[in-house]
Amino acid sequence: HVVDISDPDFIYKTEQVSLILKELGIDDIIIVLGHKSDALKKNLEGHQLSFVYNDFYEETDTLYSLWCAKNFTNNEFLCLYADLVFEKEIISDLINNNYEISLVIDNKKNCFDSHSVFTVDSFVKAIRSKEEKCNGQFIGIAKFSKKGSIALNKILDDFHDRNNLEGETIRIFEKLIDDYPLHACFTNNRKWFNVNDFAQLESARHFLNLNRSCNYLGRNN
Repeated sequence: HVVDISDPDFIYKTEQVSLILKELGIDDIIIVLGHKSDALKKNLEGHQLSFVYNDFYEETDTLYSLWCAKNFTNNEFLCLYADLVFEKEIISDLINNNYEISLVIDNKKNCFDSHSVFTVDSFVKAIRSKEEKCNGQFIGIAKFSKKGSIALNKILDDFHDRNNLEGETIRIFEKLIDDYPLHACFTNNRKWFNVNDFAQLESARHFLNLNRSCNYLGRNN
């Protein structure tokens, strides 16, 4: 399926994510563009965002997009999948912890897929494990400290040197897990939506419409 990036809900979603980040003191926001990059960039003008380009978006996935942004991953940073809608408190909890590498985990989802994890005592112990029962899902948001970013870039460089940048960003954590503690920052029932899924898209639209109503009421109070 395809989500039209000119859809007002899609644009509003991206605007709301950037507003959440800015409200939490994150002003340097870089978006990796691919499909219909010019249209998306035009729709987001005026929001003080920076852009980099994945010119091979048709044949690559999120891991290569992360490589495209490598010049911006040399210090503490957050990595977010672009198709997410979420409550502000999810990011607030993430940036207020002191772990070197922290992944946002929905501890209420346990269906096995490419982002399934097994956690013990607030740490991710296995990713896409077939040996352990999964008890959570990585939602596509992670924080890297300065030290964590160094570890990340070593793996990205290794993947690049071996012409092995295919697949999803989750591969990074599969490599990191043997040498670095991966903290699990749980969502704790806070709302998040992956708008690549039609059911999630409808839920996100409802969530966005509620926020629009709240914002409208707030401006008139």
